[in-house]
Amino acid sequence: AAKCCGLNAIAAAGAVAGGVDSICGVLQIRVYVASDAGFEGHSTIANGVSDLMVAIFGDEGKHTRVAMGSIGLPLGATVEVEAVFSLAE
Repeated sequence: AAKCCGLNAIAAAGAVAGGVDSICGVLQIRVYVASDAGFEGHSTIANGVSDLMVAIFGDEGKHTRVAMGSIGLPLGATVEVEAVFSLAE
């Protein structure tokens, strides 16, 4: 699910920036995981989107990251990803 969210984030940023070729790299990723109080695998889930960004952007895909749990997410989503990209000038 996190990988799919990452692909959607790239597509959304590309749509605003004039194409995905305008994206130079990834600065930060925040991953929200719908989970109960005892769940401890947030980082493992977040690795899906982090690995994707490095696979697509190489060294420029390396980023800071926050992974956290939430009792619920909008529209019943299991994972939500917020991404900050660097863009070409």
